Amino acid sequence: MATKEADSVELRVKLFKKTVFDICPDYVVNEKNRDLLNDIFKYCNFMDGKYNSMKGLWLWGSIGTGKSTLLNIVSTYMKRQYPMPMIKSYHNEPYSGGFKIYNCTKVANDYGKSAKEGSQGLDPYLNKIEIGFDELGREPIPVKSYGTEMNVMQYIFQTRYENYRLARTHVTTNLDPDSIGDLDLYGPYISDRVKEMFNIINMNGKSFRK
Repeated sequence: MATKEADSVELRVKLFKKTVFDICPDYVVNEKNRDLLNDIFKYCNFMDGKYNSMKGLWLWGSIGTGKSTLLNIVSTYMKRQYPMPMIKSYHNEPYSGGFKIYNCTKVANDYGKSAKEGSQGLDPYLNKIEIGFDELGREPIPVKSYGTEMNVMQYIFQTRYENYRLARTHVTTNLDPDSIGDLDLYGPYISDRVKEMFNIINMNGKSFRK
């Protein structure tokens, strides 16, 4: 039994490494990021570790630190590792891996152009499915649709918080989560709940490229 489990972990490690270099061929593993990659591997496989697999990932840091690349690695690896629903891993519910990643600026702009009135234009992002949002904080705030202004990402997060135990949300951003309340971008309701929804990962100093 122990041998089978060891073989399974070894295969997962190989798939994870392959995914890393498929996504970013010039990826560099060094003393600055090795622990992070190990922790992310455990997270993706619902193993005990630094990060809570029931929460999403909040990857924050300056430009060029590999936030978007890492989120893409997580999504791609989980699509490959869990192509069919797996019982026991995610809130004891069937889990089929991977998730789509949306650029926050495009989400906001598309809402402004949507032919659907009100929050209906945001329905694809409000469903109880795992999802990723790239470059949070760079989107236009507010966006006007049918004469009504809305802080699009604030509304999305507020709605997804209600179901965060059922569907993880992932984020890449330049924003330190502790500063969101001070910046007044998404309101105190969201800033108070970030740590409930997310594993906070500071990516500064963790560049992965040669």
